[in-house]
Amino acid sequence: MTDIDPGFGIVVTPGPHTINRPGNYLIDISSLEIPELGEDQTTVQLAITSLNVQLGMGAVTAVSFSVNDPDFAMTKANYFVAGRQVTFRDVPFEITEISLKYSGTPSVSVVAKPVTTQKLRRDKGARNFGSISPSQFAQIAANTVGMFTFIEPSEADGTIVRQTNEDDEESTFTVLQRLAGELKYRIFEANGILHFASDQFLIKNQPTVTIKLPSEVNDSFYATKVSLSRSDDDMFAGTFSVDLIKTESSLSLYPGLVVKFDGELGAFKDVSFLITNVSYDMKPSSLVRISGTTPEDAEEDEVEGVAYSPGSTGKGVERIQAIVGVAVDGVWGPRTTRAVERWQSLNQLPVDGVWNEDDWEKAKSGFLAGGPARI
Repeated sequence: MTDIDPGFGIVVTPGPHTINRPGNYLIDISSLEIPELGEDQTTVQLAITSLNVQLGMGAVTAVSFSVNDPDFAMTKANYFVAGRQVTFRDVPFEITEISLKYSGTPSVSVVAKPVTTQKLRRDKGARNFGSISPSQFAQIAANTVGMFTFIEPSEADGTIVRQTNEDDEESTFTVLQRLAGELKYRIFEANGILHFASDQFLIKNQPTVTIKLPSEVNDSFYATKVSLSRSDDDMFAGTFSVDLIKTESSLSLYPGLVVKFDGELGAFKDVSFLITNVSYDMKPSSLVRISGTTPEDAEEDEVEGVAYSPGSTGKGVERIQAIVGVAVDGVWGPRTTRAVERWQSLNQLPVDGVWNEDDWEKAKSGFLAGGPARI
């Protein structure tokens, strides 16, 4: 795919989109490394009990893992420190969350997020970037952290300002989220690429993978379970979810790619779907789950069961904001965090400021709203 000239003084660099990249994609404990620990990282790798990967457009991309830590020896030796870099399949992440648990055996749970987007979240301070387009701002932001970009052109409409006041302090990433919301674009990181584009632009310009139904043994993507749905509002609007056998090809999928299904599928024949979520773990027998939507059906994203936290965007966040009684804009900022924590306290849930399966279950089974929070 050639570079796209958006006509506003920048060049969109799609980055390495090839699906079957060289290397071993079957993940195991050696897929996770903590270079700063040197030879001691082997101690961590051998103690790993679970490793999960969540890639999403709305939810924050993260790698989470748990280790058995007898007597909390590794914890006491500061093996797991916020900000420490880890790599997963050679992609740099940094530790953002650590939690200790004791249930017979001491264990540590760690969450790591991409280094590049974490840098953008830390980049704060009032600044006027002048009269440039949102797309130019996205390119500038990506350049500062060395990211590839996939950017849809947009026109300049006034100046772009990163704001700081007594109630809130914007980061470069929250400015990107705000600009994307105004344009009805997606803003997310996947495969080391900063994406700033509408669903329609992604569908038109991103690589397409084809999944044959029913799948055959030698297919690159072997589907064991498929769910397709269509909205009554538009014959081509719908959502999908697929469980794939873990292979080099299925592990190379990431949000933003396009999926088509090959088979006798009636109204779903030749429909292009956009991958919005990818998840898998290190168990050899487990599957790679992908899900997504057609552009026309973006409002019907399957969000229940997906974990959301500060920095998340999209329809799932809009649903959460409506539940907790805060202004609905689809961007999880400080006000949403405070509203979620208040809602969790009111409903006797762990007050951790993160929305996960327990919160979804409470929201479905009946909850105390408490009225809009003063935040």
